Amino acid sequence: MEVHDNASLDFGAGSFSLEAWAKLKYVSQGSSINVIMTLGNEVVSTNSAGLSVANSDTAQIWYKGNSSASSPLTEGDWIHIVGVYDETKARLYVNGLQVDQDTRTAASITNTLVKQIGRDITTIRYYNDQIAQPRIYNRALTAEEVEQNYNAGKNTYS
Repeated sequence: MEVHDNASLDFGAGSFSLEAWAKLKYVSQGSSINVIMTLGNEVVSTNSAGLSVANSDTAQIWYKGNSSASSPLTEGDWIHIVGVYDETKARLYVNGLQVDQDTRTAASITNTLVKQIGRDITTIRYYNDQIAQPRIYNRALTAEEVEQNYNAGKNTYS
């Protein structure tokens, strides 16, 4: 799915959060990354950010061309994945819990590219299973907000 560019989706070097429910599944298609969503460009690009699943059944947040990842998860399970960038750190939450954090210097992700849900701009990094409730926030969600969003959906996606 494409989300056409809008100025409200250009965060520059500021804070943002990406959130989705996804049924965990990795499918080899020429890349070790299956993209859940991206803010334009390739998810591995230095001027983009996104969420993905890797071939090791790990959840990932991408920011500035680098990823933070979870420990291996169970294929077929629904996961609530949230990536948060607060202008100093990239945090990854899975099922309401913070599972990784990395210090990152700010990079401008302001661009006019189409935002993608279920893939990035390449033809080999797409998500081959279900994605529900994708959300993009123009601020860093707090740990409490992430947990609240997880609790609100966990009985629906199980």
